[in-house]
Amino acid sequence: MDIDFSKYIGVYGTGYVIKKATLSKNELQVETKIEGNQLIRPTEVKMLENTIFDIASLTKSFTAIIIYKSIEEGLINLDDKVKYIDNRFVNLDDVRIKDLLAHQVELWTNGYLGSANTREEFLSMMYNIQIKSRNKIYVDAHYIVLSLLLEKIYSCPFHQIVDDIIIKKVGMDDTSFKPKDLSRVASTNYEIVNGELIDSIHSGIIHDNKARRASELGMNVGHAGVFSTAADMLKLLVCFIDDKYTLLSKKSIETMLTREDYSDFIKNILNTYATENSIEMPSVLYGINEMYEYITQRCNDKKDLLSKIPFCYNNFGTRYKQPIKEKSELSERVSDNSIIFSGFTGPTFMIDFDRKMIIIVMTNGPHCIVRNSELKQLPKKLIREIYDGESF
Repeated sequence: MDIDFSKYIGVYGTGYVIKKATLSKNELQVETKIEGNQLIRPTEVKMLENTIFDIASLTKSFTAIIIYKSIEEGLINLDDKVKYIDNRFVNLDDVRIKDLLAHQVELWTNGYLGSANTREEFLSMMYNIQIKSRNKIYVDAHYIVLSLLLEKIYSCPFHQIVDDIIIKKVGMDDTSFKPKDLSRVASTNYEIVNGELIDSIHSGIIHDNKARRASELGMNVGHAGVFSTAADMLKLLVCFIDDKYTLLSKKSIETMLTREDYSDFIKNILNTYATENSIEMPSVLYGINEMYEYITQRCNDKKDLLSKIPFCYNNFGTRYKQPIKEKSELSERVSDNSIIFSGFTGPTFMIDFDRKMIIIVMTNGPHCIVRNSELKQLPKKLIREIYDGESF
C-alpha cells in the first residue's frame, strides 16, 4: 500500500521521517520513508534521515524508563508517596509514584511555570504543588515532579541522569536536551497562535513553554525538552521488543504496561453528561460503549461528549486501546497489547508488543501553520494507515 503523503505535508509538519520496524525470527526488519522539508522558512532545507526533532512529550517516556530503572535498583517503589521520597513536596503526602506515571490525579501550581522569573521561583511552584482533584487528568506537572524526584534520588541533574541511564547505554548519539548540530534540527518556528506569529523558536530552542523556561533557568525537566532522531528513537523502542537488550527487565516492562480500570470513572462521566443534558438512562446498560452509543444517539453534540472523556494511560504514561472505542487512536487491527504516544510538536510512536512491531513518525507540526488541535491527530492517523497497510 502506497501512502499519499500529500495529505499530511504542509498541513501538519513540513516533512516526515518514518520508520516501521518488525522483529521476526530475531531479525529486525526496518523500512524508512523520508518526505518533505525540515525547514521552509526563511529558506527550504530538505528533510534528512538524520534530521533532529523536538520530541516534546515523548520526553516523558525517558522519565518513566528511569523511574523503572530506579525501582529495579531498589531505590524506590511504585507505591511510594512523593513526600516520602522528597519532603519538599509538602502537599503530596498522598500521591504515589504510580499516580504520577499514569496521570491518576490532577495537580495544580500556584502560578504558571513558563513565567517563572528565577530558578528558585520555578522550584518553589513545584515544591508547593497541590492536588486539585482526584480526577484522572493528563498534566505535564506529573512528569516534572518525577524528574525532580530522580534528581533527589541520584543526586545529579536530570539531563545527566538521562544521559547516563539511557542515551549512553542505548547509543543514542543524536539525542540530547541541547542539539549540537543546529543545521539538522527540524524547525518548529513560525506557528500562528490566536492570530499572532510566533517567530522566536529558533533551531535548538525547546518548543514547550515550561521546559524552555526551565532550560533558560539552567535545568531540564521530565515532561518535554529532549531532541532526537527517528533512528535514535527506534534504538530506544527496540529495547522493549527484543530480548537481547537489557535496558529494563521483562518484569519492569510488564509492569509498565499494566493499567487501572477506568470503567467506573467513565461511567460516572457518562451518567453526569446524561443528567446535565436531560437524557433519561435505562435501568440496565451492560457496558460503557453501550452507554456511550445510547447517549450519542440522543445528544446534540457528539464531539462535546467525546471531549469530556479523558484518554486512559498505563503505568508507562502511554495510551492504549481506549475503553471507549471511538476514543482510540490505534488501528482496530492492533493487538490489545499495544501502546501509542505523541508529542505536541508531532513526533509519535506506537508499539504492538504481540506482533513485535514499532512505527515511528517524526515531524515538525508547528512549523508554518495556524494552530489547530485537530491537526495534531494527523501523525496518529498516518500511523494507522501504515499499520493497516503492508508497506508504505
